This record gives sequence, C-alpha cells and structure tokens, in this order.
Amino acid sequence: MCVIEPAYMKTQFEANNIEADAKLQEYDQIRAKLTKVVSKAIAEAESPEVVADVVVKAAQTLRPKVRYTAGRLAGQLNFILRFAPASFLDNVVRKSLQLDAKK
Repeated sequence: MCVIEPAYMKTQFEANNIEADAKLQEYDQIRAKLTKVVSKAIAEAESPEVVADVVVKAAQTLRPKVRYTAGRLAGQLNFILRFAPASFLDNVVRKSLQLDAKK
C-alpha cells in the first residue's frame, strides 16, 4: 500500500460540493474568499493525468515507496515539510489561502 499526495488538480471535484443547510453568518466573508481562492487554484492546477501517471508508476514498481507526491505544488509542499518546521508550512498554506489578508 502507498499514499499518493496531490495538491490541487484541475477537476470538476468542487462541482459536487454540497452546501450546508444552515450557514453561520460569521463565516460568510471567509467562505466567499476561500471559494474564490480555491476555485482559481483549481482552474490553474495541473491535469489529473499527473496523478494517474504517479499511480501507474507506483503500481508497476516492485518495491513501491510509502508516499508519492503528484504534481509540482505537492512536491514543493513536501520539500518545505521535510526541511522546515510544520509551523512554517502552516504559514505558507494560510498565506496561499489568504486567510490572514486584510479585509
């Protein structure tokens, strides 16, 4: 068994998201911002074939690794995680999602 770790992929995955029946108004602004940021990231992301290629590679290897990254962004995040504290990666993710941006 191995784990394939992609980042954003250009798919229709978000089209199947189910909206909550009741939304807390306190989160409306951040929800709208995250929807915009993530939609843009997915639109600019790599194709799912990148993940498929990694799956095939892992399946055809006699001794597969435990983890594989799929795609450029996933590789960059993995690199950061290997050499920097988790808090640094948390800050990178928060910045990319614009969670700490001024209103």
